[in-house]
Amino acid sequence: MASIDKKIAELVCLAQAASDAGKGYYYLKIRSSEYDKAMYGYFYKDQFIARAIKLIQTNKSDWRYCAEIAPDQNGVKSKVIYFTYNDLSGRFYQISFHSFAGGFIKELANENSGTKLFWDRKSSRIAAYKAAKACKCHVALVY
Repeated sequence: MASIDKKIAELVCLAQAASDAGKGYYYLKIRSSEYDKAMYGYFYKDQFIARAIKLIQTNKSDWRYCAEIAPDQNGVKSKVIYFTYNDLSGRFYQISFHSFAGGFIKELANENSGTKLFWDRKSSRIAAYKAAKACKCHVALVY
């Protein structure tokens, strides 16, 4: 299970790095053969999210996800995907993404699919970093 959790953590970090890159931020670094794709920004974000969801759906993992329709910071309706990870010491990490993609996200994560969660409103970037560290990924935050 640890290797699956590590792969999911990598994909979630890559999605966060891609989301940040789409905003012009390059703080989250992760050792991954796919890191260059994340630097293209939003284009790959939803693909990383979809792959993480698929791994959660098809494997035993300590990661959970939830999808719902909610407005973004500008009031535009979008799909929100929440990922959570509970490590062995009981720490809880939550990472959330707004997704405007149809297709593969829609079929993998229908509204109210996954485990219902409440948004903790903490920084997804820091949570992704800490969850990846807990899963033994090679990751760094550089400000």
